[in-house]
Amino acid sequence: MHIFIKITIHLILLICLAASNIMAQTETYADSKLSNELIFSVAGHSAGMGIGVDYGIVKQLRFTHLLRFEVVSLRHHREVKQQGSGAVSGPFTNASHSYAFGKQNSFYGIHVGYGGKLYFSDKARKQGVAVGFSYAIGPSLGITKPYYLDLKVLDGVVSQSYSEENRSCFLNPACVRGATGFLSGFGELGIVPGGFAKAGLNFDWGAYNHFIKALEMGVMLDVYTEAVPIMLTEDNKAIFPTVYIALQLGKRW
Repeated sequence: MHIFIKITIHLILLICLAASNIMAQTETYADSKLSNELIFSVAGHSAGMGIGVDYGIVKQLRFTHLLRFEVVSLRHHREVKQQGSGAVSGPFTNASHSYAFGKQNSFYGIHVGYGGKLYFSDKARKQGVAVGFSYAIGPSLGITKPYYLDLKVLDGVVSQSYSEENRSCFLNPACVRGATGFLSGFGELGIVPGGFAKAGLNFDWGAYNHFIKALEMGVMLDVYTEAVPIMLTEDNKAIFPTVYIALQLGKRW
């Protein structure tokens, strides 16, 4: 874990160095009439997935102000899926399914922040790939959702989250049929306040076209005010350093 944090810090420093080189340039694209953009993104990162939307206000010097909203899932680094104990799979059987052993809560971060995007140069006005630096920082609202399992009991199968009363069954692989559906637990959400920061390199196919097609990769850091109770069988943490890659589609006008 300490090695991963060191790698993340080095990546952040490398990206910041690239950003300082970008900001030293002073070319403009005064002939561009585009002043706003809306971007939707889907990302995969080293602790889960994320979806987001950016609203941008395009300024001179190839710089865009960004307002960012995104939702990311955050897994514990020791969280591993395994197959539940149950009947043989078939179209009409009550089959077992996968689950994360020892997991108590699913965890999601809701990011709301300010950021920016600055392109290296003005070369990719009509075609080619424009390379730029992007960043965002702001508060994060952490959401815990109880993790429900289908547990085998004398009367059949029941769906339950963790409690001291069912601990012996919840942490017994022979007793677990698998994870319950995603919607279970939404009436029992918990809140953990925190913040986030991210920085990356943005590759835009035609940076000044109306239709946005871009790929972004970089590092992200989520920090919360307390250790997030994701796992029962492992030490939990308040800091989540990750690396990400995102596909972005949108429109400028």
